[in-house]
Amino acid sequence: MTVAPVAGLNIQSLTLSSAEQAANANSLVGWRLQYDQLSCGSFDGFIQQIQLPDAVVIRESSNQRVHQHGQMNQSSYGLALPMRMSGSSSFHAHMVSVNSLLLGSGDELDLCTSERFELAGLVVNKTLLDTIWADLFAGASVPFATLHFAKLTDGVASETLRQAFRLAFDVARYEPTFNPLLLRDALIESWVGVLSKDEVIPDLRAASARQRLVHRTIDTLHTLIEAGDGHMPTLLTLCRHVGASPRKLNYCFQETLGLSPKNYLRAYRLNQ
Repeated sequence: MTVAPVAGLNIQSLTLSSAEQAANANSLVGWRLQYDQLSCGSFDGFIQQIQLPDAVVIRESSNQRVHQHGQMNQSSYGLALPMRMSGSSSFHAHMVSVNSLLLGSGDELDLCTSERFELAGLVVNKTLLDTIWADLFAGASVPFATLHFAKLTDGVASETLRQAFRLAFDVARYEPTFNPLLLRDALIESWVGVLSKDEVIPDLRAASARQRLVHRTIDTLHTLIEAGDGHMPTLLTLCRHVGASPRKLNYCFQETLGLSPKNYLRAYRLNQ
């Protein structure tokens, strides 16, 4: 992993050659994330971060399918969207399109990306955004304060946000004396302009149940591998341990990760 500091606004650019390096890169800002590569082949990607007062702007890309899961910061919100994508992706068991906004608390992250996926996001202090939201919307609370979901928006709104992120990185690179508070507030303003106090919250119960089953299956897989001296369990063995039929497990994996349990096992085996 090569680290190339960029002048201005405390921006850092990191070139990555493995999913593990992506996790290590995010640990630099105190996030505890795991990156599991789900497709075969060499890994190529990058992460760029801009440190702002009470916020971090992030842009990351990878050429392989990756499952990101873990925790960013319990005292933050994450607001993100794809800059580009080439196939099926999901966020907390909700399918993601190129016009999806990924919203949620920083206490948990569960994102499965397609190959050739690029994401831009703003991770902002909860107290700051809570205060701004209440001031703008007559005391209303942030609608995704304790939730995680993908909101489908129109192409105009998503492109507005993409342009805001591109501008932020251009400003950080080419105008090193620019006021970081103004840059942070400009990004927050762009998001608030797209979202509203009347944000529609989808029914998350079914997606949450699918997500829990997938996580339990992955945890069981790791436990069985450790107990079996590295031997990979069969799909039937996993189904018996988590108490789900192959059909149900296949549906939950497809909806949550965008691939079947058999393909997940195959990718896990090849990337160890």
